[in-house]
Amino acid sequence: MRINKVEIANFKSHLDTVLDFTSGGDTRNSLIVIRAENGSGKTNLLKALGWAFWSKEGITEKKNEQKKLRLSTEDLGCDVDIEISVKVHYEIKDHTGTDTQFLLVRTAQENTDSNTEETNYKDDNIIISKVESTGYKQINSDIINVHFPIELKDIFLNDGEQVGNLIADSADAGQ
Repeated sequence: MRINKVEIANFKSHLDTVLDFTSGGDTRNSLIVIRAENGSGKTNLLKALGWAFWSKEGITEKKNEQKKLRLSTEDLGCDVDIEISVKVHYEIKDHTGTDTQFLLVRTAQENTDSNTEETNYKDDNIIISKVESTGYKQINSDIINVHFPIELKDIFLNDGEQVGNLIADSADAGQ
């Protein structure tokens, strides 16, 4: 599986972000490393991908955290419906070695009450389409469990601190 492009709208610090991982020319690399200044949105990018693949379960550890979690940026204010959207363009190589391209789109509405600061989350929707020569063909969204099983969450989406801990643990185990 390879992620080719990510489009994020109104998710945390990403009001309108597009990351194209194919612009470098060589699309055979299987590792994507994102380096940037602190506070530039790297962790929020990982959270956006986790949300796209697995909804709130992909970005929270406990069920009670899901009720408190605000996905949209606070800059958009309170008491207004905000549409959050993450689009992931990806490809998967099948058993014959053929790459098949897909588009995953997850959207939801969010509204934070200014008095209680409680965030209401509704209309979580996922659409997965297969990219064909004639356009997009919507397919059963249950395929997400095949393409991105939840068991891969902690392996697939790591931030720098998690990777550092993994390297340190591996080094300690080797001694």
